[in-house]
Amino acid sequence: MKQVIGFDFVHTWCNRDAILASNVVWTRTEQEHLSVALLYMLRRREQNAPLLLAQSIWLLDK
Repeated sequence: MKQVIGFDFVHTWCNRDAILASNVVWTRTEQEHLSVALLYMLRRREQNAPLLLAQSIWLLDK
């Protein structure tokens, strides 16, 4: 599934209880951010989802 959508949503789905029980979710890569954002979109019924902090570092290559 990672090859199709570009990020590992299965890993996020398996850890959804811990993610949704936390106060803040801090992601270090854009792939992690997209995966947690998709989880939030799928579970939008919940009003008090944890704050999502996305730390992405973009590196340019020739």
